[in-house]
Amino acid sequence: MALCDTGARLAEVSGALCGDINLQDRSLTIQANHFRSLKTDGSKRTVPLSELAYNLLFELKHGREDSEPLFVRYGKLGGNTNASAALIKHLRKVIDDPLKSIHSLRHRKKDQLRSVEAPEEISKVLLGHSNKDVASRYGDGFQQDVLRKWLSKTW
Repeated sequence: MALCDTGARLAEVSGALCGDINLQDRSLTIQANHFRSLKTDGSKRTVPLSELAYNLLFELKHGREDSEPLFVRYGKLGGNTNASAALIKHLRKVIDDPLKSIHSLRHRKKDQLRSVEAPEEISKVLLGHSNKDVASRYGDGFQQDVLRKWLSKTW
């Protein structure tokens, strides 16, 4: 659900730590940790979670230390490869198009953001795309309520 609702990369979600879930903001912080690096500098971000994704991730986090992997089976070096293999088995049961993959969920989220006419800069921030524009490097970025407003239009 976190992949569908946020458009995050599989490695970003499968490599999350329990402490990356913010209960107050109902968000997921995507950042490097001891077993997962990030694709670009722009990949480090905090993404709002839908109610359903939040509830599911909250259950995984509940009663565990912040330093523990959220997904025990995949929170290790190379864990995203194992997660991909497991998810593709389920995907192939319902979708036999070889051009569709788990990564297609990111493309779908980008299309959804376009369909609600989200500004391109918002889309880049939510999906963790790097932005080479000089103006984009000024300031602190977007507030969570602004990001949530646009992302929630796609849920």
